[in-house]
Amino acid sequence: LGCRCGVRRAVQCSAVLCCWCGVRRAGSQSVRRAVPPCVCRRPWPTRAQAASSALGFPMTAWVILPVSLAAFCIAGIWIVYAMAVMNHHVCPVENWLYNDTCSGETSKRGYPKSCCTIQDIPLVSKCGSYPPESCLFSLIGNVGAFMVILICGLRYGQILEKCRPTWINSGALIAGCINAIGLVMVGNFQVDHVKSLHYIGAGVAFPAGMVFVCLQCILTYKVAVSLLDHWTGHIRVILTILALISLVLSILPCSTLP
Repeated sequence: LGCRCGVRRAVQCSAVLCCWCGVRRAGSQSVRRAVPPCVCRRPWPTRAQAASSALGFPMTAWVILPVSLAAFCIAGIWIVYAMAVMNHHVCPVENWLYNDTCSGETSKRGYPKSCCTIQDIPLVSKCGSYPPESCLFSLIGNVGAFMVILICGLRYGQILEKCRPTWINSGALIAGCINAIGLVMVGNFQVDHVKSLHYIGAGVAFPAGMVFVCLQCILTYKVAVSLLDHWTGHIRVILTILALISLVLSILPCSTLP
């Protein structure tokens, strides 16, 4: 048996923190006594637990989703880059010599370019501009956006189970969905063909993603109840700062390119 909050939710609603059931001996029988406003009963499943059970997974199994998102996107971008190099659409990252013009391409198909111009710098968007790598680039954007929406929805429900609805949690959900929309635009509108929409998508996706992770840092401290939770918040803050620095450093050089 466990405890469950009554109608008045004075404090955080959980079986451990909200209420307590005492057990006292009365002769040979054990009598369970609930401290108001709590009642002794079997713990009811939370909304997130009920949803995960209906899908056939325990709630802890969904931790695979954000890990899979990172692994899928990182591996996919490197595959797109390799395809673009082999198809002579960009130059390899180890190339540091760029010419003003190239008279003709003498490299064999399947080998990196021997003559590179500034237009051949292997930016992520540039690597996904031409087929066949553009097809994979679009797939990464679409699947990644779908996984982002799933992660945002699950995280929103998880926070709701730990505290009352707040504008921070709602704002994080909205920012995550905006980030997903931007990823779809980046993946499906290639920079060499529809530059304006591609840049609009990137300008929406990356700032919205930063807002999402910043709000998640705040929510982590807001619902923290143990030392481990606070350390998780510290780690998220460090990773958020590193992500912000990386975003700024990646934007500055690109702003000087044609």
